[in-house]
Amino acid sequence: MRKFSSLLLILLIGVIGVGCDSNDGQSDAEAFVGVWALTGVSDSEGDQLAAFGQAFSSVVLTNNADNSFTLVATPRQGSAITVPGTYSVNENTNTFTLTTPQAPLAFTYSYTSDNVVELQAGVTTSLLLDNLFGTSLEAPATITITRQ
Repeated sequence: MRKFSSLLLILLIGVIGVGCDSNDGQSDAEAFVGVWALTGVSDSEGDQLAAFGQAFSSVVLTNNADNSFTLVATPRQGSAITVPGTYSVNENTNTFTLTTPQAPLAFTYSYTSDNVVELQAGVTTSLLLDNLFGTSLEAPATITITRQ
């Protein structure tokens, strides 16, 4: 009986440990609030971070609690590109949408850790990102952002 009780306790601890993470009690929408920096870019052609690094010294997304955002891309030469707008998070479909004055940028998202999110862009959003950043991403494109 003692072995059974010990086994049950170990199993219970394992289930509780797997079922909990530090985002528990916080919705994905709440977790998106904050300052995020672009830390990875890839597309159907492979890793594109080096190409972004040659063109931009930083790309920072600031999401506010009132669902407004500011995206600031600082090029190595020239003036910063600042894009304001609103964002929405649909936890049922894991969709993160940045609504800009030009067009919405829709991504599916997945948290790879509490502070790292991968944003998957389809064809339309990849084309819009190309227009915004002057790049040539081939869909599907994956943007990795890390909380600052």
